[in-house]
Amino acid sequence: MFQFLREFRKYSSSLHGIAAARIEPLKFSYFFQLHLVIAFLIALTLTANVTDVVRTTSVTLQKMPAGVSVEKTGVNLKVSGLQQPYTLATDAFTATIDTTGATQSRPTSSTVFISATAFEIAADADSGRAAQRVTWSDGGDFSFNTDEIRSALVDHESTAVMVMTLIIFAYFFLSSLILSALLVVVWSLLGMFSQRLVARGRITFREAAAVHMVAITTPLTLWGLFVIAGLPGAPLVEGIVFVLYSVLAIRLSGGIVPPAAKSGGAKTEKK
Repeated sequence: MFQFLREFRKYSSSLHGIAAARIEPLKFSYFFQLHLVIAFLIALTLTANVTDVVRTTSVTLQKMPAGVSVEKTGVNLKVSGLQQPYTLATDAFTATIDTTGATQSRPTSSTVFISATAFEIAADADSGRAAQRVTWSDGGDFSFNTDEIRSALVDHESTAVMVMTLIIFAYFFLSSLILSALLVVVWSLLGMFSQRLVARGRITFREAAAVHMVAITTPLTLWGLFVIAGLPGAPLVEGIVFVLYSVLAIRLSGGIVPPAAKSGGAKTEKK
């Protein structure tokens, strides 16, 4: 862990340190640990939100009548065991459920409208949330009984929070790792060719990849901070900063001669 922190400090604060990675062993372990730490911090900061969502869902389900079943088949959703239209009011929202077709559009008094064909959320000027509409044609089929979910949440609330937090962690870890790997590969290829065409220098794909595997440090950290703070444009910020670091680090690394090149000079012959 201390080794990771030393490397993190080096690669987040020194372009020369990033450039020097060109002649160092590939930092696979650091690259993996970096994404692990960022994903862990994101999941950790979202734990309070996850807990709130689980508790709110539990309270909301307790307000619903017993014996309600939900089934989604193809493009349609069907809710049984409930007299519809049904209005459910909580401190956070007011939902109208009508899968019978009696209500054609979302009532103005409702924040959420669940119909046979779509799930709609009203716009909120205070939070800046835009109106959203998701049709049931997206995704696969499912069915569940609200009694079972209610019992599971009430009896295993802490487990539900832990499982959801682990899912969030896995999502951010895998998605960021895959995206970063693609960025490293693409920009290593571009860096290799641009160095030859523009700077008249030579850098191998392996050397460019070594630079980019550590150059991702600050861009990925900024991405994580934007996600944690709930700010928009996190991928864009990461991309711009990564391109900037890539260009500068590759240019600086041009003055670093790899060991192979040093040893490949004039040979002396023994007579």
